[in-house]
Amino acid sequence: MAAKMQLGVAPTLGMPWNKREDTLGVQLTHEENSATTKREILRHLAKVYDPLGLASPLTLLGKIIYRDICDAKLPWDAELDGVLKSRWLSWKRMLPDMITVPRPIARHQEPITDIQLHGFGDASNQGVSAVVYTLAKQDSRDTQTLVAAKSRLAKRGLTIPRLELVAGHMTANLVSNVVKAIGEERVSQQHAWLDSTVALYWIRGMGEYRQFVANRVIKIQAHSNIEWHHVPTSENPADICSRGGQPTEKWLNGPTWLGNEMKWPESPHFHASSESQSGAKVTREVSAAAVAEPERDDHVNLLEKHTLTKTLRIGAWVKKFTYNCKNKRDNRIGGPLRYDEILKEEKWWIAKVQKLISEEEREKRKDLNLQTNQDGLLECRGRIEGHYSLYLPDAALFSTKLVEREHRATLHGGISLTMTRIRQRYWIPKLRSLVKRVRSNCWGCKRSQAKPLGDPSSGPLPSSRTTGNTPYSVIGVDFAGPILYRASKKIERKAYLVVFACSLTRGVHLELLKSLETEEFLQSFKRFIARRGRPSVVYSDNGATFKAAVTWLRKVWKEEKFHELSSLQA
Repeated sequence: MAAKMQLGVAPTLGMPWNKREDTLGVQLTHEENSATTKREILRHLAKVYDPLGLASPLTLLGKIIYRDICDAKLPWDAELDGVLKSRWLSWKRMLPDMITVPRPIARHQEPITDIQLHGFGDASNQGVSAVVYTLAKQDSRDTQTLVAAKSRLAKRGLTIPRLELVAGHMTANLVSNVVKAIGEERVSQQHAWLDSTVALYWIRGMGEYRQFVANRVIKIQAHSNIEWHHVPTSENPADICSRGGQPTEKWLNGPTWLGNEMKWPESPHFHASSESQSGAKVTREVSAAAVAEPERDDHVNLLEKHTLTKTLRIGAWVKKFTYNCKNKRDNRIGGPLRYDEILKEEKWWIAKVQKLISEEEREKRKDLNLQTNQDGLLECRGRIEGHYSLYLPDAALFSTKLVEREHRATLHGGISLTMTRIRQRYWIPKLRSLVKRVRSNCWGCKRSQAKPLGDPSSGPLPSSRTTGNTPYSVIGVDFAGPILYRASKKIERKAYLVVFACSLTRGVHLELLKSLETEEFLQSFKRFIARRGRPSVVYSDNGATFKAAVTWLRKVWKEEKFHELSSLQA
C-alpha cells in the first residue's frame, strides 16, 4: 500500500496528483442515472472542484445550460424535457473522467533560464474567459504549460466590446496572481493577448471614456508590467472557453508560436472606430455665454464656510490689517476689534448684497418704499421717522446666515421669536419660510425636538392566558427568597417560598420551604396538587431544583407505566 501511495494518485489540495506521470487533474465524475431536475443539475455543477480553472470550457458550458434552465422558470424538482434535457445529457456525455496538465512548468531537470507569462482573454454573448500559460526557457528546449484559467457567464445587456474589456481586466488580474505565486523576481516578461481591437484601443488610453470603460481601463493600466498584443480569433485559446466546449490541444498547451517571437501575430493599426467611440465621453460644443456663471469671489466662499459672526470678524481683521499696512506706525490702529469695526464690516456686506438686486425686484417692492439712507443702503421707509428697516433679498446667502445668527442669539427660539428679533433691524421678504428652513436644518433644534423611541407594541398573549375554564390548569413556578428567620437566639437560617401562579386567573399559591432541595420542592408540589388540583402544564426556568424534579418525575412516570402494562398482561 505504501508503494502504491508513493507511485499512485494522491490528493494535493483537493486535486488528484499522479505521482508517476507528475500531473495534476480535475475529476469530472458524473452519475449515469441521476434525475434531470434543476436541483440535481445545480448539485452536479457544484461538485466540480477546479481551483485552477483547467476544465473551464466544460464547466462554462454547463453553467450556460443551467442559466437557460433558470430562464425557463422551471420548478426545482420538475423533470426537464425537450431541448433542455437533450442539451444537458449531451453535455454529460462529453465529460471525460479527468482533465490533466503537467504539474511542473519545466519538464526537464535543467536550470530554468527565463520564465514568461502569456495571458489570453476573450468574450462572447455567453461567457467571459481568461487563461495564462508559462513559457519556461531552458538550454535544451522551451516548455509551454497551462497554469491557470478563469471563466464566468457574460452579463446580459453589455456589448461585445465591453465584454472584451471585461475579459482584458480578468486576464490582467489572473496574470498578476500567477506572478505572485511564481515570484516576481523569476518572471522576466508579462504579456496579454486579446482579439478585440476596440478593447485594445481603450486599454492603450487613447481618449476619455464613459464611466464603465474608464473604471476598467484604470484598473487594467494599474498592471503596468503587462504588455498588450492583438491575436486573431482563430489563434486565441481563450475563444473555446468563452463559448464553452471540449478542451482542445490549443487550450491545454497554448499556441505553438509563443516560443518564437518572430512568429507572433502582427498588431493592426489602432484607430478610432465607431465601436471604440461608443465608450468615449459625449462632448458638445456650446457657446461660452450659455455656460457662463457669475464669478464668485473669495468673500462669498468665506461666508459659505463660516458663520456670519466669524465672517464679519475675519473681514474686519483683514481691513484693519490693510489699513495698518498703508499707514505709518503712529497712525495705526491697535488692540482688539471694536464694535464699530464689526458694524462697519456688516454694512459693507449689506451694500454688497443690495448691489445684486435687479430693477425687476425693485419694481415688485414698490410698496416697501425702498430708499437710500446716508450710508448708501436701501431701507424701507415708513411713517415712523428714524425707525427704518434695511432691505435684504430672501434668496441671498447673507440673509440665510443672518437668520442663523439671530436664531442662535434667541437660544434656538421659535419662529415668531426669531422673526421679531430680525425685524427690529431688517426686512426680508418671505421671512417666515426662511426661518422655518433654517430651523429645520439646525442640529441643536433637531436634538432638542427629537422624540424618544416609543416602546415596541406588545405581542399577542399566548392561548394559555386567554383560554381555559379550570384555575391552576396552566401554572408558572418559581422560588422567592431567601427569607431569614431565627431558629434560636444565636442561629439564623434561610427559608424559601415556592410561588405557583395561575396563567388564567393570575391567582397565586405560596408554599414555604426549608431549603432548595429537590425533595422539599416535590413535597410542596404534592401539597399544591392536593389543594388546587393537578395542573396540565407547568412552566419554570432552568433552575437546578426544577430540572432535577423533572428528571425524577419522568422516571417515576415510566415506572408507573411499566407496572400498569405488566398488570394488564398478567
